Amino acid sequence: MKKYIIGIVVLFSILIFWPLFIQRADEQSIIVRMGKYNRTVSEPGISWKFPVIETRIEFTKRLVEYDSPPVSVVTKDKKTLIFDTVAYITITDPYKFYIKFKSISGVQQWLDDIVYAAVRTQAGKFLFDDLIYADRQTIINESVKYTNKQANEYGIDVKTIQFKRTMLPKDNESAVYSSMIADRNQVAAQLRAEGEAKYVEIMSKADMEYTAKTSTARKKAEEIKGEADKRAQYLISQTTSVAPDLYRFMKTMDFYKKVIPGTPIILKPSGGILDYLKGVQQ
Repeated sequence: MKKYIIGIVVLFSILIFWPLFIQRADEQSIIVRMGKYNRTVSEPGISWKFPVIETRIEFTKRLVEYDSPPVSVVTKDKKTLIFDTVAYITITDPYKFYIKFKSISGVQQWLDDIVYAAVRTQAGKFLFDDLIYADRQTIINESVKYTNKQANEYGIDVKTIQFKRTMLPKDNESAVYSSMIADRNQVAAQLRAEGEAKYVEIMSKADMEYTAKTSTARKKAEEIKGEADKRAQYLISQTTSVAPDLYRFMKTMDFYKKVIPGTPIILKPSGGILDYLKGVQQ
């Protein structure tokens, strides 16, 4: 009897818990009944399904990385580049995704084709130098838009497409590198020439400004000197008219100051400095 009760309890527990399943926060599911889609389970927690006749198929909500094969692109100026790309996708509608692809592995070939077409179409609108040196975010944005026009119909959202590497085809790698070096050298030479021309222009302007300022300064100095000489002549004329003896004495002293040091001179008994030393007025 006791074993019978235990068996009933076990069977009852199986019947209760067998239909239940726990869905994580990073999961979403569809329930298939007898091979046909029945419903979608999007929320995390405990959910249920009918045993035997219903099957649960899980899909991730997380970002899925898809490493696509390298894409060969012909640029607007007819040069070839190879982009090694990686796409990041999420499953937004498990039902649409399941109907079209069944599983993540089933979407790979489709993504190969759509990413390849998107990158080729968008990158082909740009020049070679733009793809090598310029910001590629525009190409990425346009490629994502192009891809999502089709991907969204099948429950996929392409978040971004990144370029891991940009390569040149082996057969024309040397020629392209040589062309790139020649172009860079030409640009460098042009920049150097522009720099030298700018240097000459700046130096010429500086010389002109220096000459103009020097000329103005000299002119101003001459004017000041002329005013000083004019003032000196006026003072001398005033001194001569008011005190001629004093003026004559100062001129005599100035003369001897310049001549006497180191020079033997002979003075007459009268005249010159001796008259002033004797207090005799000529």
